[in-house]
Amino acid sequence: MTTEVQSVDVIIPVFNGRNTIEACINSVLAQKGKVIQKIIVIDDGSSDDSALIAINFNNPLIKVIKTTNQGVANARNLGIKYSTAKWIAFLDVDDLWLPDKLFKQLHLAKHFDVKFVCCAVSTQLHLKSSLISARTLARGNFIATSSVLVRRDLLQQISPVFNSKMSFAEDYLVWLKCLTISPGYYLSEKHAEYILSDQPRYRLNQILNNLLVVNIEYTKFLINIKLPLVTKLLLELSVAFGTLVAVISIFKRFISLRKYE
Repeated sequence: MTTEVQSVDVIIPVFNGRNTIEACINSVLAQKGKVIQKIIVIDDGSSDDSALIAINFNNPLIKVIKTTNQGVANARNLGIKYSTAKWIAFLDVDDLWLPDKLFKQLHLAKHFDVKFVCCAVSTQLHLKSSLISARTLARGNFIATSSVLVRRDLLQQISPVFNSKMSFAEDYLVWLKCLTISPGYYLSEKHAEYILSDQPRYRLNQILNNLLVVNIEYTKFLINIKLPLVTKLLLELSVAFGTLVAVISIFKRFISLRKYE
């Protein structure tokens, strides 16, 4: 099993992540094979020493870019702008990778000839390893940002990539667009440690507004790409139904949490 040497740029947005950034970066440096070209750390206006911790690695692979606080979407877009590798991988500062994550994903990308590979971040998702498409994802977002490996030329087709006006589900919109253009592959093996809060990090109205934006922006995207009209309508309806199911699930979660307050 061989992989391309120095073929991946890793984008890590950070805002006040001093407690986790060292372990996060170490998990990238520990990746099997010489697949890393750059680790691009975007310090999104931190008030702590997150950037300094990254700089103190004194590793030529690590590039630290400081910016004013503009949100995670802008931070990721900036990282994409500075990337030059064939592949881009996203990693949130409070998440970790297992050592063979990128190695396995690159192998799968080559084997199945896909430009998008994601993996499990927990053992709770009962989804088998398989090729995936926008129709698969329309049922709901099962893709964790820190699990994604994607071709840079695919992201360039939907530039700007992340919607900076969104604070929730902006990643879901990106994955929908990517998988509409090109199929991907989901690996059911867990290769990332993903931190999911028990408490919702967003207000209910914020979540609902952003899910509405997902539907509106995805419809605009479908209008502008070459696909049969029937396919576009089916995708649009599938995403609308999927977000409706998500809204119901979110309502239930908020209601159950209020019972214990």
